[in-house]
Amino acid sequence: MLIYLICLSRLGRTMIHLHGGAGMREIMANSHPLWQRLNRHFLRRIGSVVVLGPRHAPIFASAVPAERIHVVPNFAEDALFVDDAAIDRKFASTEPVRLLFVSNLLPGKGHAELVAALELLDDAQRARLRVDVAGGFESPQQRTAFLASIRHLPNVTYHGTVRGEAKRRLFADAHLFCLPTYYPYEGQPISILEAYASGCAVITTDHSGILDVFTDAVNGYCVEKRSAVSLTAAIRRVLDDPASAARMAKANLRAARERYRTFNYTTTLMRLLDELLCPGATRLERAREAATE
Repeated sequence: MLIYLICLSRLGRTMIHLHGGAGMREIMANSHPLWQRLNRHFLRRIGSVVVLGPRHAPIFASAVPAERIHVVPNFAEDALFVDDAAIDRKFASTEPVRLLFVSNLLPGKGHAELVAALELLDDAQRARLRVDVAGGFESPQQRTAFLASIRHLPNVTYHGTVRGEAKRRLFADAHLFCLPTYYPYEGQPISILEAYASGCAVITTDHSGILDVFTDAVNGYCVEKRSAVSLTAAIRRVLDDPASAARMAKANLRAARERYRTFNYTTTLMRLLDELLCPGATRLERAREAATE
């Protein structure tokens, strides 16, 4: 609200990009009439709204005309992309299956359900699985509680917050990426696209904008929210049929190359900014390009 007030005289030349989907949907709902009215007051004057996927567009539909709402998916950084040969190499050995969880370890991200799901596996199944968890906690108490919850699971390793080469290596080595999120302010988790670029099959949930970039049985397995039982079943499917996970991993890499590159993201945003700030010049440039072609 403060940013809108500061930009009040320029709202028609302002673009907003609110990553959170589920949280913004709640703010714009009838259950929050004051916040809804305040947001609508400013959003009606905003020049352009960017959302991460089609499922987020209806959040703003009551305040912003459809022609001013633009879909620009997230991206995976270039350094995380692997090649097909790398996928073949890692799936040539799936004993153990490498499962990766990378996220801010906030309530609702699904790491507690993952631990519960691992406990539901039998000893032989757990022995065929190696689990890497990375991310930061909101408090030392949460970190201590999580470490206590995995103390009896020797196949689970907590890596802390990872960046750069350490993060790239974890993604590159993983067969399976898991994010069973129901986090209230989830948008379109960039970690799922990073898993695609790294050649991983994915386990996730139908939450917020995830199904804009994920299809069950194509990119991986969709599980029920807050359900350790559903998550355990999905992990067992990968243990029983790693070849299907390998095919999904290759499909995910193709999708990332086609749609989730940094270049795609930045060029689309720059085009939208051009159209917002210099609409006449942009149309003229496109007309010249068309004439040249």
